[in-house]
Amino acid sequence: MDNTLHAAHAASQQRFRALATQFQQNHEAWHEAARVRELPCQSTRLARERALLLEIQELITAYLALIAQHHW
Repeated sequence: MDNTLHAAHAASQQRFRALATQFQQNHEAWHEAARVRELPCQSTRLARERALLLEIQELITAYLALIAQHHW
């Protein structure tokens, strides 16, 4: 693995972990909002969850493209 790919891999892995942590924290907050039946907070948390999932999807897509460039 060359330095560029290695650095991109490390950065992607770090970003993925950060997003996973954010997702988990948000999901826990959504569960709490559901438990106390706080609908506006649930809606906000669901929207945030969707945004995080989209970021994760974009990260994975970019990472796969990077791998494809290095493995023609």
